[in-house]
Order: sequence, then C-alpha cells, then structure tokens
Amino acid sequence: MDSEPVVTDWRPVQIRHLARMVNPPRLTMAPLCLAIDGRSASGKTTLAAQLAASMPDSVVVHTDDLAWHEPLFDWAHLLTEAVLLPARKRQPVSFTPPAWRARGREGSIDIPVGTRAVIVEGVGSAHRSTAGMLDAVLWVQSDAAVAEARGLARDLESGENGDEQATIAFWEEWIRSERRYLERDRPWERASWLINGTPSQPPPQGSVLIGQA
Repeated sequence: MDSEPVVTDWRPVQIRHLARMVNPPRLTMAPLCLAIDGRSASGKTTLAAQLAASMPDSVVVHTDDLAWHEPLFDWAHLLTEAVLLPARKRQPVSFTPPAWRARGREGSIDIPVGTRAVIVEGVGSAHRSTAGMLDAVLWVQSDAAVAEARGLARDLESGENGDEQATIAFWEEWIRSERRYLERDRPWERASWLINGTPSQPPPQGSVLIGQA
C-alpha cells in the first residue's frame, strides 16, 4: 500500500539475534507479548515458528484460530480480553472461542503459567486496540501481488475453503476485507521492526531481512 514504509536497505539478521532484539532482559516477570502482523501469506507463521524455536518457554497464538467463523477483522476483543490480558497478569489461559463451541470444534487456546513469551501471529495481531498490551510488533512487509498469489495457491492446495470456485470466492472476499483493515488500522506504524516477507533473493540460512523505514 502507498502508506507502507519505503525500505531501501534490508540487512540479514540471524533469527536467534532477532529473538534477543525483541526480548531483551526485562525486570518484569510478565511474559513478553509480541505481535507479528502483515498481509496474508507474507511469511508470518514461518517467522513465528522460527522465533519460538529460539525463545524457550514461548507459545504461538494464531489469529486464524481466534478469527475462525468470526466476522472478518472484528475479533480483536477476543485477543485482548481472553488472551493478552490474562497472560500479562501471569494467569493461565485456556480459551475456547465462542464460535468453536457453537460449531463443535474441540480444543482451546492455551498459555500455561510460566510462559516467557506469547507470540501472536496473523493479520490483525497488532490491531490498534491491542497496542497497550504488546511489548513489540514485527511488520512483515511483502509485495501484495506475490503474497496474494502465494496465499491463493496455498489455499487451493489445502482445499480448506472448498473447491476451486469456492476457494477463489473466499479469497477475494478475504482480501477485500484485509485491505480495508490495513488501510484503516495501519499496523506498520506501530512496528518495532520491519521484516521482508517477499525478498527477491532468499536471505542466508537461519536469517531474515530486517529494514528501517
């Protein structure tokens, strides 16, 4: 989008070093709360898994689980009230979203006591309403066309949204809602660091490309 930061200098940073950057030594015993936001298929889930592997006692929360059968981009209250607020108070989290109960989906979103880092990944994870509960935000910047092609191919392969026609229809509806959210909320403005999700050349193994606006 035109309002996204323009980055001309991307530099490789080891994932383990990025983990220390987002989670420096802290006086508080409350867990780090980190959001990884960016457009669909920009690489957020992969980055979250890589960071979690370098951050002992961390838990990854996927906003796709919170958003499951909720109105598009109208679920931030669930993240704030049921996940981040108790986690920051060092309370255990075992949350079954209302849509799960209504539709018979088993399980829950769990964050045990003693968790040292809560990594929330997904479009909308850095929603403006969560700003006061986040210690750091990573914005995964990506080429829109590349990310959209990647995401549609992923969904077609998985078949989770139905056949080809249904998948394309869902994707088009999702992208329209995602663009409206991003244009309105501008989460990159709250980002602590920018990550290149669609580099022209892959970074060295075990690294990501980090940039400054």
